[in-house]
Amino acid sequence: DFITYFQAREYLKSNQPKVLYISLDDTDGLAHAGKYDDYLEAAHAYDNYLKDLWELCQSMPQYKDKTTFILTTDHGRGDKTKSEWTSHGIRIKGASQIWAAAIGPNIAKKGEVQKGGNTFQSQIAATIAKTLGIDFIKTKDIPQKSIADNLTIFH
Repeated sequence: DFITYFQAREYLKSNQPKVLYISLDDTDGLAHAGKYDDYLEAAHAYDNYLKDLWELCQSMPQYKDKTTFILTTDHGRGDKTKSEWTSHGIRIKGASQIWAAAIGPNIAKKGEVQKGGNTFQSQIAATIAKTLGIDFIKTKDIPQKSIADNLTIFH
């Protein structure tokens, strides 16, 4: 992930894309291996990568005060039975729960927010489209409504 992070950073500086998607997976591999200390260290490194990328964006005129970061995971981890934290999937209770976070100029600072009802991972694409001012086209019979309003990305 260290290499992925630096490649993404350099790509951002050189190409100044409108959208940049970064996928990191060290925490997943370390969790599957049951290496909790290393897992925490990797998560801490991710925090530093995000801080650096945010500061880089804020130092570039084309991104400063115009950039939104949307963060999420591809799956949860076993949460109900603590010994199952190394796993995920349909058999693992709590693994269907994921988190999402956002930071940007139009995002209210609310801290942790829990809304009633379910939101779904499939709604992230619609949320990204909304932040870009693009109408999202529903292509599958799964929830596609943006969760941007729940994140208070727009006023």
